[in-house]
Amino acid sequence: MAWWEVLLYIILALVILFIVICIMGLIFYGYFKRVLTTRAVAINNVLRAKYDFIKELRDNTLALDKDIKVPSLIYFDELKVDAPMIIGSDQFQSTKEVLSVVTSDFTNAINLSPTLSKNEKLKGLLLNIEELDASFRSHAAQYNSDVVGYNYWIQFIPTRFIFKLAKVQAKSSIL
Repeated sequence: MAWWEVLLYIILALVILFIVICIMGLIFYGYFKRVLTTRAVAINNVLRAKYDFIKELRDNTLALDKDIKVPSLIYFDELKVDAPMIIGSDQFQSTKEVLSVVTSDFTNAINLSPTLSKNEKLKGLLLNIEELDASFRSHAAQYNSDVVGYNYWIQFIPTRFIFKLAKVQAKSSIL
């Protein structure tokens, strides 16, 4: 076997290895993209459910005590949660923050009122909202870990150039 045949086999093996690694990168990219989409839908659903529970909490609380003061309600009434939000967008961040502030304000207002703090329905709604907060934190942690994997595979050396040509952007995690 001549030296150039050995060199040819080595080059062929490297090309095959490069192709296999590129295929693997594309497979992992597709996997993480699908998982991130699924997690984003779940996070949106949790925020929508939290919005609905806060709306019900607002209606029940105001029906029992019309004089209750919840200053953040003006921001709550302006929220638009019908359409899916893009994770990391300004709308997503502001919705998440407004829902947290409104929940905190309602919890404080209900706990300060002797009549409202004894109402079982309001306690149940607050408990449901707390459970949704825990679910959100869990989904956000899973989303963030998947973002790390996604960003790794789009920046992986052999496939980085393919993704740059396709203008694939790195994802940001949920804060």
